Amino acid sequence: MKVRLILLAYEDEILLINGYLNEKSFPDFWSERIMILNHALNEDDIDIVITPHNFFTLIPYCICQANEYLIHCGLLHELNTLSNKKPIILGVDLVNNHIPFNPYFSLDAIVYFLDLNGNNEFTISTAIWECWKNRDFCNQTAFIEQNRKRVIPMGDKDGCLLSCGDIMAKCHSSGDKLPDTDIYVALTHKDFKKWLVQKKVKDKDVSNINYWKQDDELIVLVTQNIAKSNIQDRNFFKDFVYQLIWPVECRHGSNTIFYDKKFTKLNPKTALNNINYIFIDLVL
Repeated sequence: MKVRLILLAYEDEILLINGYLNEKSFPDFWSERIMILNHALNEDDIDIVITPHNFFTLIPYCICQANEYLIHCGLLHELNTLSNKKPIILGVDLVNNHIPFNPYFSLDAIVYFLDLNGNNEFTISTAIWECWKNRDFCNQTAFIEQNRKRVIPMGDKDGCLLSCGDIMAKCHSSGDKLPDTDIYVALTHKDFKKWLVQKKVKDKDVSNINYWKQDDELIVLVTQNIAKSNIQDRNFFKDFVYQLIWPVECRHGSNTIFYDKKFTKLNPKTALNNINYIFIDLVL
């Protein structure tokens, strides 16, 4: 199975709303995001594409079931215009200043797994709400209640969906509450914090991945929106190899491609400021 991760590079905090929402994920910019997906899917050997969170932002005007927002906001229709459809793990945020959407009172963010039906149209296979609210609150009841929805097929393996923050030890009790699968896919909003990838941390409630990842064969994939300045940070990229992939063997076998906004391939050593999209391909 060949997996393609999408990372979005942004200039600075100016484009972010409330610290994590990117203004370019809003409906006025959906055409650009559809174009990114078209480019990401336009290779026959890609089996599944995984976006970061707030790849799209929805602005609903009523409360629905999680799997209905894509339909009511028109995004599922837009996604079905893609020319070379493959399964997608998609990170979506919801915004309305007057309505809290998340039934678990955490951030209004959803991870979708979109599969294909017999008519080659996307169908919403499953959807999970984010359980993480901040460093002081993660709804563990919500985490456990959604575990049956987290497990998805990924080739001949089972995958587990994690929304932004769900990967934190506080949500899943250092692995005790995680479904038993082969692959854990964590969609994050921005610059996955350094203290999650460092070997030593003081606060076990916000512990790093290796604290709960006991099995070296267990696969963990993290997507994110990343500041261009952090592309040179060795916690995120080492010799321009993406580091938030475990085990290390998968990381070393990956292929990272940097693009500008016109999808011209770039050399990150000489054109760092021009990077807009990053694709990481790996075979699992």
